[in-house]
Amino acid sequence: MDYSKLVRQALQRVLENSGEPHHFFSAGYEQRVNGKKLNFTQFCEHIACLRKTLKMTEVKIFSLATKGNNVHSYHLIKAVKAAGSAKYFPVFAVQIEK
Repeated sequence: MDYSKLVRQALQRVLENSGEPHHFFSAGYEQRVNGKKLNFTQFCEHIACLRKTLKMTEVKIFSLATKGNNVHSYHLIKAVKAAGSAKYFPVFAVQIEK
């Protein structure tokens, strides 16, 4: 399986479009944001909230590395609010298979 392609699709479809997180993320998925741990349900709720409050999101991937089931990504999220103001969020993501 080409994990780099899958990660790219997941980021673009879930964050930029209306792709459903459960198509790309497992029920055991966990995310840590600003020191706060989100489980899969909380992650899905977070995505739903973003979709309600943002006009547009865009993902720019700077680097993506995979080895087996392990993945590292460095990407930038551009979030545009309904009023038109934009914010940028750099993201370092790591998935290490246990």
